[in-house]
Amino acid sequence: MVAFVSELLPENADRATANAHLIAAAPELLEALKVAREGFVVAGSMPLSDADTLELIDAAIAKAEARP
Repeated sequence: MVAFVSELLPENADRATANAHLIAAAPELLEALKVAREGFVVAGSMPLSDADTLELIDAAIAKAEARP
């Protein structure tokens, strides 16, 4: 199971709604991250070192695509 969203208990409603919004946005977030990675490689620098930034981006993309 990747995610479970339930509003059965009132105290879980806000968290469940936030999770549902994040899940719904995941495809767009992944695409934006891929575009950002390409722009970073071509255009320049971010606050972290280049290697650290690319490592974070690549790890997030791999996780989103269920790659090791």
